[in-house]
Amino acid sequence: MLDSFFLRSGSEELAKVIHSLSGAVTTIFLLSRLWARTSLYKGLWWDDYILIASWVLLLCGNGLAASAPSYGFRVIEGTSHGWTLAFSSISLFYIAMALSKTAFAVTLIRLSAGRTRVVLWIVVLFVCAVNIAAAVITWLDLCDALADVKGISSFCVPMQTAVWIHVANAAVTILADAYLAYLPWRVLARIYIPSREKWGVGITMSLVGLAGIVCLVRTVLAGHSPKATEELGTPDWTYGWVALVGLFQAEVAIYIIAQAIPLLRVFYLGRTKGSSRTSGSVHKAPPPSFVGKKMTTQVTGGETIHATDESIELVQLPSGKIVQANSEEGRAVRESQRNEENTVAQRQVQQTTSFNMDDEVHRIWADMGLSRRAWSQSPSPPPAA
Repeated sequence: MLDSFFLRSGSEELAKVIHSLSGAVTTIFLLSRLWARTSLYKGLWWDDYILIASWVLLLCGNGLAASAPSYGFRVIEGTSHGWTLAFSSISLFYIAMALSKTAFAVTLIRLSAGRTRVVLWIVVLFVCAVNIAAAVITWLDLCDALADVKGISSFCVPMQTAVWIHVANAAVTILADAYLAYLPWRVLARIYIPSREKWGVGITMSLVGLAGIVCLVRTVLAGHSPKATEELGTPDWTYGWVALVGLFQAEVAIYIIAQAIPLLRVFYLGRTKGSSRTSGSVHKAPPPSFVGKKMTTQVTGGETIHATDESIELVQLPSGKIVQANSEEGRAVRESQRNEENTVAQRQVQQTTSFNMDDEVHRIWADMGLSRRAWSQSPSPPPAA
């Protein structure tokens, strides 16, 4: 069944669809992340610049991989120009893979401390090392290949060496993806964040783990690719090769998309809560006050003179009774209103000073656009969302 899939025709159309779609989707998500960082938060940071570099390499690789079959790339008897485009795209994908994982690791390094940072740097070194090795081995021919597979390099390496390099790359990639998907939950467990918010942040940041699943699927499919034989040589499974490369670049695309979703989630929730507060909130109105007119009548020499005194101010008591503001009851109501306003203002100032300005965890998470309700410890009383 897999052989029939690998040996299909139409590799040119498949390559164009896969890589055009990937380039468009990753561009939309990355630009959304950059817009959110520059417009709503504290601007770009190192993880953004590394992610931009990864996206540029991915986009270049998409273009080369989409055009390779049209310029003569075939697994068997392909043109040198077609293989050059294919090798170049794969090399770019390997480097983009290393950079996309590095960008996410740098984000976690900023949120972590102590030994976790050391482990993250070790992960970055291993990921970069195996991807660079795989990018280099891509350009080398296989010394003991059973079939005359078209290549462009005059230097060859043993088949066993190439296999072990690719196996090591797949193993390190899957383990790194699993660790990077798990680590956000460990970081969240060490800070205070509301339960519902914690699930949202954790799930969106752990989406990078999907890349590990794709890598595992790609590795299994590659292991079931049509094998070369001494009698028939290697079947021309160009269609299957294009599909495997599509899965390979999808791992990079997942990292780019997954690193944009957490920021867009916070932006969307902020817009939703802001509009609901504006349209649906009910504020307790203070008892109304009125300015009343007191009319007096004075009779002088047979003439009636009407005089109006507009200086009387009336207030409504909680019971509904209306009295003069300068009466004993009116003054008591006014005084209670002023005291209540002062108390609310003091609470707002204390809350802002205690949490928004002094809490380092809250500042970092808010500046990065990951959550506005993360704190180093449980605040008491809990701050407003």
